[in-house]
Amino acid sequence: MKIRKRALADPAFNGPYAVSAIAVSFFVFAYSTRLGQISILIYYSVWFPLLLVAPRSVIGNWKDLRLPCAIAFWCIISVTWSDAPSVTLRGALQFASHILCAVIAARLVSFRSLSLGVVIGCFFVVLYSFGVGNYAVDVIDGSFTFVGAFESKNSLGFYSSVCVYFSIVTISSLRVSWRVRLFCLVTLAPSVIALVWCRSATSLASLVGSLTILLGLKFFTRFPPIARTVLLIGLATLSAGIALAGDVLGLLLRALGKDATLTGRTYLWSEGIDQIQDHPFLGYGYRAWWIEGRPKAEELWELFYIPQKSGFHFHNMYIETAVEIGVVGLFLFIAVIVVTFARYTRLFLTTRDFEVPALLGLLVMMIARSFVEVDFLTTYAPGSFLMFWMLCSSRELLRSRGLGRARPKRHPF
Repeated sequence: MKIRKRALADPAFNGPYAVSAIAVSFFVFAYSTRLGQISILIYYSVWFPLLLVAPRSVIGNWKDLRLPCAIAFWCIISVTWSDAPSVTLRGALQFASHILCAVIAARLVSFRSLSLGVVIGCFFVVLYSFGVGNYAVDVIDGSFTFVGAFESKNSLGFYSSVCVYFSIVTISSLRVSWRVRLFCLVTLAPSVIALVWCRSATSLASLVGSLTILLGLKFFTRFPPIARTVLLIGLATLSAGIALAGDVLGLLLRALGKDATLTGRTYLWSEGIDQIQDHPFLGYGYRAWWIEGRPKAEELWELFYIPQKSGFHFHNMYIETAVEIGVVGLFLFIAVIVVTFARYTRLFLTTRDFEVPALLGLLVMMIARSFVEVDFLTTYAPGSFLMFWMLCSSRELLRSRGLGRARPKRHPF
């Protein structure tokens, strides 16, 4: 019985189960709309039983869960002022359960297992998209792009970029066998091809930025903490200056044949800001703005050719959050980003942990995407899963390094 519990609930020994659970979760995230409700039940089935196996390990210190609980509670309580109470209640409960799965994963899944699981899951996501092989025409700019099994090129681009990033992290930063390294090399080819064919500027730019951060921080770890602090500040200042003075975004858009309005996103942003002014503090309710019958939503669906009237948003995490759950909800999500970034930065400046540069690079990818996508607020999505995993695991990592606990000597990979 002890061996069985360790194989499920001990991050140093549960590698096979943890990797499988992560891989299954990411495949479900990608194709739950195609596979139906049974796929969501499978997703729950790989995480919820761990609550029974190791409740103390999962719950841990309640103080670490204040932010996730606050966000889940705020989404649920928004049903009291929602324009569509039934939609809000259902969506909020799904989002709360999704956050719980991410919390369980943060407690019981090591970074090594997360990395390999993401690579495997995203690899099969990309392969399945190649098998379906759909292409789509962007009605806004007329471009012809590969979307695979998705309805959006940005969705395929995200999974492809995440697969490339974690494959490189596994090869360059993790102590794994040559078979695992070979597998990660194999995954790079289809992932890069899918990323190029889908022509997602957001995914490409965020991947380049995250890899740059990863390589830069890995180099900085060679220096003592004080030197790392100076170098980090210098790099941040230089990057900001280049971005502001050199019009990096404009160059990237022109290289990909995009217009300066980001294919209509700037218009969406202005419309979203107008909606925030009507309900600034509480919002319209979680998932309660994009509903049939709302004149402005119907107008935007028609303008952007969304006949199914679903799966659309303001293409900005901060605007979408403020519209749905108000400035209060937006403050909570910004707190998640700031707290996670502060914790990993502190770890980077005081330790030589191999996973910290990789996690900071991943966080940069998520932040870069947040200005043009809505990853953190979406249920059954890799962005929100990874964000809450990083939030909770960063606290565990910080505490363990502060107590001086040794890293586990044994790992199945």
